Amino acid sequence: MYEGIQLKSSHLVINDNLSRKLFGGSATVYVSYNSEQRVMLVSPNSNTWFPKLHKTKECMLKAKDLLGTTSIGIREFIIDHDLINEDRELEYEINQRKRFLRIEIGRS
Repeated sequence: MYEGIQLKSSHLVINDNLSRKLFGGSATVYVSYNSEQRVMLVSPNSNTWFPKLHKTKECMLKAKDLLGTTSIGIREFIIDHDLINEDRELEYEINQRKRFLRIEIGRS
């Protein structure tokens, strides 16, 4: 089993521990892509400041299994920003104080 975040079939798949820690019981998240830094930012919808600072899209946080693994469909971002759409593990950082993920996703 993986320890963090994977890109799989145009979805961010987030492991159970990380998902519970950051998103709790959120049904939706804010997602933003920063083309200058080539990173995706993901924050729970309870962070009302997040869409004020970033151009965001609200996305469903889908339950993937009974353990708590979740997924977020990002196909629209992949197409709009010409991102690499290969299944792989992704590097990420957690900003615990501001409660968001910074995910290195790259461009093709």
